[in-house]
Amino acid sequence: MTKSGENFPKGSLSLWLFSHHYMKRIFQIISLLSLDVVVGSLASAILVLLASELEMPWAWWVVLAISVWVIYTTDHLMDAYRLKENAHTRRHLFHHQNFNFIGFSWIFLILAVIGLVILYLPVSIILFGMGMGLLVLIHLGLVWMVGNKTSIFLQKELGVGLIYSLGIWGGPFAYHQIWPGISVWLIFGQFFLLAMMNLLIFSSYEANTDELDGHTSLALAMGKKRIHILVRALLGIIILTGICLLIWQNKLDTIAIQLVFLAMGCLLLWINEKPEFFRINERYRFLGDGVFFIPFTLLFLP
Repeated sequence: MTKSGENFPKGSLSLWLFSHHYMKRIFQIISLLSLDVVVGSLASAILVLLASELEMPWAWWVVLAISVWVIYTTDHLMDAYRLKENAHTRRHLFHHQNFNFIGFSWIFLILAVIGLVILYLPVSIILFGMGMGLLVLIHLGLVWMVGNKTSIFLQKELGVGLIYSLGIWGGPFAYHQIWPGISVWLIFGQFFLLAMMNLLIFSSYEANTDELDGHTSLALAMGKKRIHILVRALLGIIILTGICLLIWQNKLDTIAIQLVFLAMGCLLLWINEKPEFFRINERYRFLGDGVFFIPFTLLFLP
């Protein structure tokens, strides 16, 4: 028997550990800690390097992963500190209940990033990181000041989408100190719109809890129906931009990137159109963040 008095089921210990119940719990913890977002950022970075035809050293990959986690976790820790046990979302309650451990990890990883950047990356990346850090502080400050006020012009979704996209795309160009071409800017725009689709869909699903917790969101400012329409419109812009790029650059890399974007956009649209199904057990969050794993398929290009 276990210490809790629970009997192990018949069969191997590994089978018990990886049963449906425990695997589900592991995936929940991965999502609560935003580790799936970190993996998605690494997959997206593969797409960035393919589109830009650039390469990056191993230290940048580590710094990118840690930076994404730190930024997302900062937001969650701030909300957990403010709401405490009164939070209405599983994510904020989890960060409140594990505040000390997550906070210690947050400090340790920030110090690790600073060390890696100083030791292994050039000054251009340090300056870029300082710029991104300032942008994050401005964003968090504005979100904190706005509170639960609803406004179409000042939204957390826009700030998060811009920081996430710039953080992934800006590093390689800062490292090589070059300016992206028009086609890269268009692909960046498509990626940013996909990130916005993800965030808008989440805001629609979480409108009720955002209101209870005193958060602002575009779904509260515009209404869920308009958010659904806006998500469809963004996908339409992404597809039209992709068609223009394929006419302009009909090469394997461009075709592969556009197929990845199309798959990501269609999955996000599916989540947008089926709220009754994806609201169950927060399926929308698992698949919504999981779509950013799709760029990993670009590794199989010849």
